[in-house]
Amino acid sequence: MSTMNFQRVWEQLKSLEGKEVITLVLASKNRIIKFTNSEMIRQVFDRNRKQWREPTSVPKSAFKNLWINLSGGNNVVVKDVKTWKICPACMVAEESLGVSVISKNPLTLQLNIHSNQAK
Repeated sequence: MSTMNFQRVWEQLKSLEGKEVITLVLASKNRIIKFTNSEMIRQVFDRNRKQWREPTSVPKSAFKNLWINLSGGNNVVVKDVKTWKICPACMVAEESLGVSVISKNPLTLQLNIHSNQAK
């Protein structure tokens, strides 16, 4: 099984910069500001105040951990992986990665190996 290495995944996730990504279970709106060498910076929309919160960072390691689990070839129950809620949402939003939701309760993801084989 040959899947994309994580650095390539990180580069592809950069296409989400400037876009809004909605988390998959709680439907929280996130504005993706930037991917750096070590983190993703995003803003979360506060529904109560009807405004964007201050930017926060999500460590690159949270994305990497999820990708490693997905690359194992099994379905991944997100709550069993040390990651942030925005990470699976970003991976699903970046269609070139081939990550899809197969269940929302509990949130379970699947990696379509054929759509993201290393070139």
